[in-house]
Amino acid sequence: MQLTETYYADQFPIEAYECGRLKMNGQFFEHSVIINTGQMPKQWHVQNTQELTRADLQLLLQDQPEVILLGTGAQLIFPAFELIHDISHQGVGIEVMDTGAACRTYNLLLAEGRKVLAGLIL
Repeated sequence: MQLTETYYADQFPIEAYECGRLKMNGQFFEHSVIINTGQMPKQWHVQNTQELTRADLQLLLQDQPEVILLGTGAQLIFPAFELIHDISHQGVGIEVMDTGAACRTYNLLLAEGRKVLAGLIL
């Protein structure tokens, strides 16, 4: 097996995640965040999947990502079907997963040069 180091030009990969916090660019975040390609995280008021609204998900569409990753916390908890349906009908892929999986997937898509956005509930 050949291993190679991934280089993220002008990007901020997620360096570490543990339940309740993540690390990017040497900085820890202990609140829910929105992470967009090439930007540092922005605080997101959402604390759990049950309180997600259409407005919360529309906020994730503002920067026109190719794909949205929704990290639902330590466990995978699907939001209301109609919320996901609304996003997918706007031509943007949305994937719902636990936050650890969303962090790993974000880094993979970032390394591929994809325009990815993650809404991560911590």
